[in-house]
Amino acid sequence: DEIMNCFLRMLQDQSAGKVWCLNSFFWQKLVAGGYVAVKRWARRAGVQWGELRMILVPLHLEDCHWALAAVDVRSHDLLYYDSLDSFPPQHLEGRLSEFMEAELPRGHPWTLRKD
Repeated sequence: DEIMNCFLRMLQDQSAGKVWCLNSFFWQKLVAGGYVAVKRWARRAGVQWGELRMILVPLHLEDCHWALAAVDVRSHDLLYYDSLDSFPPQHLEGRLSEFMEAELPRGHPWTLRKD
């Protein structure tokens, strides 16, 4: 977990506010408790929604494999990347859509694409 978090923090620091990299605990909290469980994360991180282009969400699947969800803030796409070409987690589209609609309500659907 800490290696992944450190790497993502380095990416975020180099992005000049255009990429927000969540830590490895975000997904677990979002799945377990919905938006209510993570509603303070963006405020605490000082996210500037007008500048943001991408959100990266590391997914530790079954405690043995890492995948990545990415939210393209401008196109409203939810992207899923997995080197094993596995199916996205069951609640990925629903939970990330719930989070994004609460944080950045625009009335556009957030759609999942598997790349």
